Amino acid sequence: MATRYPLAPSGVIMVLGSPSLDDGRASPVQISRCAQALAVWRRDPQPLIGLLGAAVKNEHPESVTMADWLKRAGVPADRLWTETATRTTRDQALLIRDFIQETDTPNVTVVSSSAHLRRTRMLLTRAKADLSRIGFSSTEKPRPWRQLRDWIYEATAWSKDWTRTLVGRW
Repeated sequence: MATRYPLAPSGVIMVLGSPSLDDGRASPVQISRCAQALAVWRRDPQPLIGLLGAAVKNEHPESVTMADWLKRAGVPADRLWTETATRTTRDQALLIRDFIQETDTPNVTVVSSSAHLRRTRMLLTRAKADLSRIGFSSTEKPRPWRQLRDWIYEATAWSKDWTRTLVGRW
């Protein structure tokens, strides 16, 4: 069966996107997520690393910026896969679901911040993804003021996602 995704018989580490800096460099959030993905990958370098995210806030695709960071950190280019179409966490949840279904990947590790992973898990559940194949790996805890900012952002995003669900736009 043909698939639009690369085959990943040893599993895949999916890194959720976050906006790049305006000059195209990796943002602190991207660096944190990439560093966590790198740590997971170094424990077992067989899985593919999937980097998700379009150019949402500026002209620099999130996934490409993160792939460049990981290449500079020593990950071979053939272990990286980028996609530049997903613009939201919801889009990324649907992509992960489809990736699992189309490639029959045995396991997926989703990497993001701890606050973001809670909503991601909810979106994957709504997308009817096979959660038995999905693990989650969060970045380190941010400073308290940043954690507060992240929680406010995530609360807003949760309400937006639930509203979409209620009006049937899932």
